[in-house]
Amino acid sequence: MSAPFWGHVFPSLAVAEELVHRGHHVTFVTGAEMADAVRSVGADFLRYESAFEGVDMYRLMTEAEPNAIPMTLYDEGMSMLRSVEEHVGKDVPDLVAYDIATSLNVGRVLAASWSRPAMTVIPLFASNGRFSTMQSVLDPDSAQVSAPPPRFSEQMELFGLGALVPRLAELLVSRGITEPVDDFLSGPEDFNLVCLPRAFQYAGDTFDERFAFVGPCLGKRRVWASGHHRAAGIQWCSSPSGPCSTGSCPSSARSSGRSPTSPCTS
Repeated sequence: MSAPFWGHVFPSLAVAEELVHRGHHVTFVTGAEMADAVRSVGADFLRYESAFEGVDMYRLMTEAEPNAIPMTLYDEGMSMLRSVEEHVGKDVPDLVAYDIATSLNVGRVLAASWSRPAMTVIPLFASNGRFSTMQSVLDPDSAQVSAPPPRFSEQMELFGLGALVPRLAELLVSRGITEPVDDFLSGPEDFNLVCLPRAFQYAGDTFDERFAFVGPCLGKRRVWASGHHRAAGIQWCSSPSGPCSTGSCPSSARSSGRSPTSPCTS
């Protein structure tokens, strides 16, 4: 299960591909744009109406009304939840695997309501009691934290998403989950697949056996296929020592400074 974001779908696709290769039946839940990619690895494609389809994410994050983002995330999660429940019926899966950025933690909610195990696929830095990805966003100068990450409701408040918490509480009750939101949604799953080498993970030696650092998951997609559409504004970046040109950047692009290894011009 994943929102239709390329950087989140592709790592999960490689996992789905290997499971199919081993004889498992895999249903992959994501948005319409990812249909061909999902089917190419042999998984069944299950579409949900993503609230992010056709949305200018930059405008949503910078110009929308304060309540627009929480409501978009809520609509996104509920759309995925309903699509899965309608499709599955009583034939529930043996395992629920979901991307770490799935709205409303729908994967965890479904797994609990079905009494099935769950795992997360993490295509970015993982979090534990020593390092918090959320905290690193709020305080970039702090690579590690000595205290446990904030509880779920505290994280939502810090990111302006506090309006989601009571709705999540209602969702849990509607699915027969009696734990409070913070108890249910704080902390990692019992198994987490991290698409980074442990050496790249902040505080990597503090992560226990619940985290498998497997590195990049590419599957059959070793390189971009010829003719693959490049993002607008990106011309070429050949090597760490060569110059990088972004050409005419789209209006939504924002400079983050020069690369430490090569001069970049726009």
